[in-house]
Amino acid sequence: MDFVVIILNLAAIQGLLVTFFLYHKRKNHKPNLFIAGHTLVTSVVLFLFQFKDQDAFLSKQLIRYATFLLLYVSGPLLYLYTSYLTAERRTMDRSIFTHFLAIPLGILIEFVFPNTVLYALDYADQPPPIDAFDRLYLLEIVLIIVTIGYMLFSFKKVLMFDRRALDLFSNLESANLDWLRNLLAIFSGLLLVHLIDTSFDYFQLDLQWSEHIMTLGFPILIYIISYKALTQPEIFKELRQVEKPEAKSYRNSSLKDSVAQDHIHRLLSFMEEDKPYLDSNLTIEDLAKSLSISRHHLTEVINKHLNKNFYEFVNGFRLKEVRHLLIDPSKSHITIVGIAFEAGFSSKTSFNTLFRKETGLTPSAYRKTVSTGS
Repeated sequence: MDFVVIILNLAAIQGLLVTFFLYHKRKNHKPNLFIAGHTLVTSVVLFLFQFKDQDAFLSKQLIRYATFLLLYVSGPLLYLYTSYLTAERRTMDRSIFTHFLAIPLGILIEFVFPNTVLYALDYADQPPPIDAFDRLYLLEIVLIIVTIGYMLFSFKKVLMFDRRALDLFSNLESANLDWLRNLLAIFSGLLLVHLIDTSFDYFQLDLQWSEHIMTLGFPILIYIISYKALTQPEIFKELRQVEKPEAKSYRNSSLKDSVAQDHIHRLLSFMEEDKPYLDSNLTIEDLAKSLSISRHHLTEVINKHLNKNFYEFVNGFRLKEVRHLLIDPSKSHITIVGIAFEAGFSSKTSFNTLFRKETGLTPSAYRKTVSTGS
């Protein structure tokens, strides 16, 4: 058996197992339905790809046509997964089905222009209608461009979520979507390769390397999802109450200045006395409940009156706590990382970055400076 075929089979089987795993996860079930659907579609495409040049249980024309259509279902599935994961969408409604019109559209074209696409996909065996190539390439290029559009909108949603996360979480590890960016980037790259290959193919120029990239690229997508789903299952847990962006102008805010000042006094007193920032998982929702202030008003107070986002605000207190602990003789036996975690940080990398930005020194250099009194 060909080595590439072995890779395709292993990736497809793993994809089916991950599909089953994601479908049965109760946490964050709605977005998982779409990423599971994407993994299932990719697995089916990998299976069908092996029969594209053979007469098997189905005619090879039909197999290649099914692969052709299934490929573009992946775009809407990734887009909807991103939308639900970042809480841009919350409910299932009929509008979801509009994202999958490519399949009925492709079938309709085949009915309107009988055998056009099927013959063009298998033009080596029999001559297609004279304009079959033009129709096929037009359909294929349109679908590729539409799918790339889905990826661009997905990237946009991830970037918007990153901005919103700064007003929601005091640490960003639980809301880190770097893996999703990588997934979208790889899929977009495969689409661009496919677009280039299709364009060259139209002019009867063969790019042999493009098929290898496409063949190995889709298993990589499955392995990324598998790795995250199986080794870091917290990625697929529900991100806590992520809502759409709130207007930052607060032009029509119902919060009066006198009330805002009272909120600020209560907020700062609570942070100094009760030290809620020591909880590394503190969120704006948690803090709002502790103060009996609406989350919207608390966000406005921090953004507008303190000129910070929630992430900066909370980690400012953590940095202050770290500096205090670094000069405490009773804490001299504790490592800097241990002190950072004691102050509420949950990531060494984010702590080092914020500390250096705040003081201009590395934590170790700062500790040496204060210990020598210079």
